[in-house]
Amino acid sequence: MGSKLKPKLIRYLKGTIPEPLLGFLPRGYAKIGHVMIVNIPEILKNYEVEIAEILLKMGAFSGIKTVAKKAGRTKGIYRMPQIKVLAGEKQTETLHRENDTMFKLDPARITFSPGNHNERKRMIDIANNYETIVDLFACVGNLSLPIAVHKNVIIYAIEKNPEAYKYLLENIKINKLENRVIPLFGDNRDVTPKNVADRVIMGYLYPTIDQLEIGIKALKNIKGGWIHFHIAKPLNKLKEPETLVKKVSNKLEYDVCYIKKLRVKHYAPSIEHLVLDVNLKPRTTI
Repeated sequence: MGSKLKPKLIRYLKGTIPEPLLGFLPRGYAKIGHVMIVNIPEILKNYEVEIAEILLKMGAFSGIKTVAKKAGRTKGIYRMPQIKVLAGEKQTETLHRENDTMFKLDPARITFSPGNHNERKRMIDIANNYETIVDLFACVGNLSLPIAVHKNVIIYAIEKNPEAYKYLLENIKINKLENRVIPLFGDNRDVTPKNVADRVIMGYLYPTIDQLEIGIKALKNIKGGWIHFHIAKPLNKLKEPETLVKKVSNKLEYDVCYIKKLRVKHYAPSIEHLVLDVNLKPRTTI
């Protein structure tokens, strides 16, 4: 459906929804397994069921069995989504396939962004065989499991949300990665191994300074390595993440050998989801 979604909806719903409201119909959607999630503006609230039923019919050919809408912003430290099922099956636990990786999850309980698809693919491409990788915010394996599917690596996958950790364990088994992915339950401040990683993934958009320090300390202390530092920032503060990384690295006596900022996606009004690729080496003293 993609970019053709809105014109199709207009065609199907003309005569059902008042003409002045047709322009507010959703342009796109997120598909996670059999669940379609759409943004339906408040102005269309009285017609959301009709919209969802049409979307269900339109999406049936691609395996969509549930249509839901975003019902609010994600909440709490576990970033719990707020969605409301409008049509189809009430069961939202699903299997989502992406980059030859199977993810079992419940998108009504766990944040999983299809908009990060390209970033997940990029991580597969830039990771090297025989690396040791530490994923500080593993969730259900969003960013790190696809790497393990495609590359011969060892991954420490850290997650403190009990529900996400349950799915992480299932996804490790589903993808037959028991020998290469080591799940660690708990706060990364407490359970992150030190001096082991060639690469550290920090996929949570609101990390603290001490968690960035933990990520750097997880790197091998002889040769250093890579940090992939995700963060959400307003358009007028896009330079702040680079300054922060350099400040923390300097404090821990690491030199920044390379730093590049990439845009992952538009996150919210005037806010961008960024990732910084940072190569660090421990400072040598004579």
